[in-house]
This record gives sequence, structure tokens and C-alpha cells, in this order.
Amino acid sequence: MLLSAALFFVGCDGNPVDAHDDHADVEGVSLVASGATLVTVEEAVVSGTIAVAAGSETALIQAKWLDHDGNEVHEEDLDAAYTLQVTTADQAVAEIEQHASDGRFRFHVVGVSAGSTTITVKLMHSDHADFLTPPIPVNVN
Repeated sequence: MLLSAALFFVGCDGNPVDAHDDHADVEGVSLVASGATLVTVEEAVVSGTIAVAAGSETALIQAKWLDHDGNEVHEEDLDAAYTLQVTTADQAVAEIEQHASDGRFRFHVVGVSAGSTTITVKLMHSDHADFLTPPIPVNVN
């Protein structure tokens, strides 16, 4: 039985299907709120900014993932192992709110106090990022 278990694990190492072959072909993202594109990230270039008043929150922002050609990778094409993670560089200026009821690729930015900070958006695949944005500017006025 021990020999069978050893052969199973050795056999898995030689498996021609790499577990990382099923990753999404995401190379960019558009952040869209109320039908308007706020920010686009393509080829590691950030275009746009997020603005919010102190003491309020943005409309619901949806991350629309983009492939190499700038075409949208539809949410239904990404299995349940994919999630959104958004972090802010300075929580004294802005915070992130994500509610399960809003959907897995949606969030709000909450203005805490006047100033500028950045957020980073990640497309997580289980325990690691398949896509990571450069810092995206956030202005709280």
C-alpha cells in the first residue's frame, strides 16, 4: 500500500497538465461605475483616477477584466476560484468596502479624510494573484 501511494504521488509530478494552465488570460482591467469607465489599466499603464468625497462612498465599482487585446473577459468565464482583492495604501484617506451581495468583482471606495492615496486591484486565483494592477490614484476631497 505504501508503494502504491508513492507511485501515485510520483505519477502526479509527471502529469502533463500543469495546474497553472487553467489561469485566466487577464492582462488588464477597467473599473466602471454607473456605466462610466473611471480607470483603465492596460500593459501596466493606469489611465484615470477615482474621486470620492470625504464621508461618502463611490457608486458600486465593477472590475471588468481585459485580455491581451483589450477585450472583456466575462465574469461567467471565470470559475469560482477567482475573487477580487482591493487594498488601499492609506486607510486614513480611503477604505475599501466589499459586500458579497454586490457580486464578486465589485467594491466601493469610502472617503475617510481629504487627501490622496492609491489602491491596488488583484484578480486572485485561490491563494495567489493572477493579475495585479500598479497603484491606481484615489483623490478624496
